[in-house]
Parts: sequence; structure tokens; C-alpha cells
Amino acid sequence: MRFKIVALLVAIFIWGPNYMHSAVAAEDVLENDLAAYSQPEIKINDPLEPLNRVFFQFNDKLYTYVLEPTAKAWRFVLPQPLRASLWSAFHNFLTPVRLVNDLLQGEFAASGVELSRFVLNTTVGAGGLGDPAQYVFHLQTPDEDLGQTLGHYGVGEGFYICWPFLGPSNLRDTVGMAGDSFLDPVTYMTSSDWKALLAVHAVRKVNYISLNIGEYEQFKEAAFDPYTAMKEFYTKNRRQKIKNKITHHADSDNNHLGDYRHIADTKTRLEPGGLNSSKARPGAVRVQDKFFVQVGVFWRSDGMRDLNRRLTAMGRKTVVVTYNRGDYSFYGLQVPAGSNFMAAKTIELQLTAAGFHDTMVVSHAL
Repeated sequence: MRFKIVALLVAIFIWGPNYMHSAVAAEDVLENDLAAYSQPEIKINDPLEPLNRVFFQFNDKLYTYVLEPTAKAWRFVLPQPLRASLWSAFHNFLTPVRLVNDLLQGEFAASGVELSRFVLNTTVGAGGLGDPAQYVFHLQTPDEDLGQTLGHYGVGEGFYICWPFLGPSNLRDTVGMAGDSFLDPVTYMTSSDWKALLAVHAVRKVNYISLNIGEYEQFKEAAFDPYTAMKEFYTKNRRQKIKNKITHHADSDNNHLGDYRHIADTKTRLEPGGLNSSKARPGAVRVQDKFFVQVGVFWRSDGMRDLNRRLTAMGRKTVVVTYNRGDYSFYGLQVPAGSNFMAAKTIELQLTAAGFHDTMVVSHAL
């Protein structure tokens, strides 16, 4: 029994969401810029910062010397379509987590969509290896978890925690993650074999990283203090998700993700000059445009037209980035921000002050 409890705790760490993204940070050195654009500083309760930094360094080494090499070997063995299908199957398998939290938040329409997705993908999609619910029927719902549900009902974050293996979290989300683990079917299917439990979660983690290799490196390259950058991005992302859910600002017609964990490590195609067509096509972008400010991620390119019109009215140029995800793609609307990271952060602050709430600095190897 003791081994099962230990295995479950470790599995929670391995299964936890991976927030090793493209470059995005709000650095302390930008304090003057924040004041200039009336952008309130992100306040985060971090009393465990010395210990958290130790765990952050541990996770960094673990990723660099264990997870990334393993993921590269996994990528070499399995072609991307198969790895993407495996990711879809894992995502389908976690339907109970999203479904229950939709119900707990009173989102009955979303829970109905989630249940429909599960039935379609499990049957027509061969156990979730395909996603006909989205490709054919355009059914998509945001990921929900118990941490968001607790936040929905006003439970505070508590304090920031950087867990070994897991990475960024806080007290509320840690409790939520533990609760969600009991909604994960894998927990019960492998309850009699803790080794099998760890193996399933390890495969899930390595497969995910294999689809996102390179993002963490971009993040570290652009951030002056990776620990602070990760902490601030995680907190901003979680707060925005909860805020969107409470105020119903999420636009379902645009299919705005608000979650950048699913961006694949593939070649980027850029469409210069904004939304001149409904489909992104290869184009030339100046080499010095290393940084971009992303203002939205969409499943359909036509969902970006309103944002594009607003940016055009402000005199901002836009590009559409196609993120290839094996057998499907989604799109990011971005503003070229030059080759200087600090200048890109300034543009990000300007766009945030103008009402673009889901902005983040990203970079591309062109």
C-alpha cells in the first residue's frame, strides 16, 4: 500500500502540465515600462522562493539531461503522426477530468460538448487516436481542471510552488491536481501495479515533450531570469483562464485556446501582410524579425479577422503563424517585434494596455 501511495504522488508529478513554452517573461527591469503604460505589476506570493529556485534548477537539469534526450529518442523511433495520435488518445482518456470540472462549474453546455467529443473520438476516432469531433464536427472545449474550478468559486492561489518533476504551481492548483488524479482512469486501471502506473505517466510525459522540443530552450534564451519568467507566465496564464471563465470573455466562435501547451515543435510558416487569405501560406519575413508578440491562438484562421482589424487600425503589421500538429494545424496571430527582446516586451505592454489580454512574446528560428 505504501508503494502505491508513493507511486501515485510521483505519477502526479510526472503527469502534471508542462509549462516549458516559447519565450515569455515580464522582467523586473521593465518596471519603468510597466508604470509608463499603467500596467499593474503581477503580484505573486512566493515565500518559498529560495527552495523553489532549487527545485527549478533540478527540473531544468532533469529536462536537459534526461527528459529531452529521451524525448528525442522517442521522436526518432515514432513518426510525428503517430506521436500526435498518441497525444490525442491520452487527451481523450482524460475526458472525466474535464467533464466533471465543467459540471462543477455549472457549464452544462460545455459538459455536453465534452461528452459528445468523447463518444465520437472513442468510436469513430478509434479510441481517441483521431479527433473527428473537432475535424468533422468542429466540437472543441477548453481544458478544465479542479484548480480552475476552485478559482472559479473564489479560492485564492495561496502561495507559489515549484514542485520537483512537476514545475510551476501554487497551493490551490496543487490541491486541484491531486483531486484530478482521482478522476484519471489510469489511476484505477493500474491500481494493482504501481510500476505500470509510473510507466503510463512517463510515456505520456515523454510523448508530450517530443512534440514540443525546442520551446523550453527558446524560453530560457529570451528570459533574463528563467525562474521569474516561468513563475510570472504560469500565474498570468492561470489567472487569465479563471477570469475568462468567470466573466465569459472567451469567444467560442473564435475557438480561442488561451493555452499554449499544444504548440508542436515543427517548422513555422508565416503569412506576411496580415490576413490576406483564409489559409496561411509560406512567405518571407525579415531575418531580423526574431521576436513576435502573439495576440491570439485559433483553430480557424477566420477567427482572427476581428483582432487583425483592430491591429491594422493601430498601424500594426500582422503575420499568421501555422502550427503544424501532425494531422491538423492551428493558427497564431502575431505582430513582428524586431530582434531586440526588450523592444518586443515594450510592444507587448503597449498591446496589453490597448486591450489585448492574451499577449506573449515568442521567437522563431527563421
